[in-house]
Amino acid sequence: MQLAFLFDFFHLQAEKIRNKSETLSFYNESVKKRQEESIMGDEKIRILLVCSAGMSTSLLMEKMQHSAQDRGINAEVMAMSSTEADKFLKKEHVDVLLLGPQVRYMKKKYEKALAKTDIPLAVIDMKDYGKMNGEKVLDAALQLVNAGK
Repeated sequence: MQLAFLFDFFHLQAEKIRNKSETLSFYNESVKKRQEESIMGDEKIRILLVCSAGMSTSLLMEKMQHSAQDRGINAEVMAMSSTEADKFLKKEHVDVLLLGPQVRYMKKKYEKALAKTDIPLAVIDMKDYGKMNGEKVLDAALQLVNAGK
């Protein structure tokens, strides 16, 4: 009798957890969809990835570009070295600048350089960078762009 009661109790608790998990998952998906809808359309989002030589971010750039295309987001993702980025930013505009974890020490330099602009800046999460998770890095970039609007 007690075993049946415990089984029913744990089954009910598991169902509650599953429902909460589904609700949270639905909420996260709906937030993600709203972010995508707010930046989709004709306006192209320009994302600049900066690393020490520009090579390590090129694979991440491709994965981000594919993720954007799969989701119908009009995005141009570029990857370059910090030296190239310095020259590029003097003549071109980007919507967000993301630094590779290996050049996080340059964040203050770029904060100073971008101080008079509306360009958001962040360091790419080390786990996402290491796993080359283009979708998560794209999500982070889109959140920064949306926060600035």
